[in-house]
Amino acid sequence: SSITLGETEYYLRFTYNSRFDFWSVGIYDSMKEPIIPMTKIVPYFDLFSVYTGTDLPSGSLFCACRKDTVGESDFRDKTAHMVYAEAGEL
Repeated sequence: SSITLGETEYYLRFTYNSRFDFWSVGIYDSMKEPIIPMTKIVPYFDLFSVYTGTDLPSGSLFCACRKDTVGESDFRDKTAHMVYAEAGEL
């Protein structure tokens, strides 16, 4: 998926691990070079917080979910959503 965060275009790749029942996301620059490797999606954990690269926007990217984990159908059922908040919005 292509998305613009903080005026910069990024690509997000989502994958589901059916063996262990979790989603992962990888973040790539406009040339589709990896910025953040595939990382497990954990509700309300800022994916940018452990990566300090200057290629990242200054905000936070996290999953808002009604449950403690993000299951296979949660994005489709709209019980989980990826959220980007600009710096200072949280």
